[in-house]
Amino acid sequence: MDDIDRRILEYAACHPVLLVSQMRSLLDVQEPVATERLDSLVAAGLIRHGLRLRHQRAGYQITGLGLREIGSELPVPRVDLRRYWHDVGVAWMWLAARKGRLGEVERVYCEREMRAADQKPAVQASTIDPTMRSPDPGRRGDERHRPRRGALVAQGG
Repeated sequence: MDDIDRRILEYAACHPVLLVSQMRSLLDVQEPVATERLDSLVAAGLIRHGLRLRHQRAGYQITGLGLREIGSELPVPRVDLRRYWHDVGVAWMWLAARKGRLGEVERVYCEREMRAADQKPAVQASTIDPTMRSPDPGRRGDERHRPRRGALVAQGG
């Protein structure tokens, strides 16, 4: 596994769905190169072909083996059809933020990272806490609300 494979797996760990077009953007390569990289990771068992919606190309998802390969503690992502297009859109926003298209940032956290941090003791989770109190006083469970786009940490702030 090289640095490019690691970048792909780190991206896949953050997002429930991985599209070839997103890999083209992440790696700044043409579609055949992105597809070849993804196919090699599928062959190695590090990612798998994911759900395919009608009139859409199939996406990919990271496997447990892929998560372990990069030392991630995140769970294997699950696709929720009710959130599919939301998740795809958030991944594009994450890519834009990482490339500096939304301004200068120090670190971009994905929603999966923030939710995983919620499960840790407060001392460990304090490094990621871009939460707001829920405006709904009747909300059950965790009262934190996560911004839909994830968190952007501005430099110097």
